Formats: sequence, structure tokens, C-alpha cells
Amino acid sequence: MNGNVAAHSANGAVDAAMFKADLVPDEFLEEATKVFRKMYQSDPSGYGYLCPKALKLIDCRATVDTVKAFRGRNASADLRDERYDVEGRLIELHNSLGRREFETDEEVEELMQKLELLTTEIVQVDRSRGGRH
Repeated sequence: MNGNVAAHSANGAVDAAMFKADLVPDEFLEEATKVFRKMYQSDPSGYGYLCPKALKLIDCRATVDTVKAFRGRNASADLRDERYDVEGRLIELHNSLGRREFETDEEVEELMQKLELLTTEIVQVDRSRGGRH
């Protein structure tokens, strides 16, 4: 992952660690917790209890949602639609397979790779000056 993509990627484990290490100032704790919940669908103290691929799925969604907040949807609309479809299939598989099966399933692995690639492309397109033409 290049520096630009890493800088614009959500990482729930790192963000949760900030709370655990008491690095969030008290005057910002309530608002920061609300933002964390919105981004990761979890309290900071509860983040990490899902299987690794489910957490990666959440991080990818948070990344795309964060980039969208800065630029809007237009530059990457087709990529976002495709990413949404891949995410939907992954959620279906997560809900139908057990935790261990979800982590080892071949289709899940292929879809996760595709999701990560689409997420990276969306970040690159939306963070560029002119977007994708």
C-alpha cells in the first residue's frame, strides 16, 4: 500500500488503540466515540471481536465513506457501485458461513482481494485533483 492510500485508509484497530491507550483527550472523547461508532459500527472497546476479514470489510467501508465525505461520489461512481456489490456478497457470505469458514473460503478470499483493490482505486481517484476521466 503506498503512502497516499495508507494515509487515507481507515484502520479500526489503530483507531481503537488510541482510545485504549487514553490518547483521546477527555474534552473530545464523547464526539470521537460517536465518530468511531459511525465509521466502524462498534464501540472502540468492542472493536476487534469479529474475524479478521470482517474487520477488513468494515475498514474498507469506512475508508470509502471517509473519502466520499471530502470529494463526493461523482469521480468514482462506477467503482463505488462495483465495490458495493462486492461488499453485499461478502456480507451474505459472512452471514451464511461460520467464522472459520468465512476466513478460509476461496470465494471470500477472491472477493476480499477485489474489495481491497476497488477501495484503493476509489481512494486514488477521489483524492486526485481531476478525478478519473
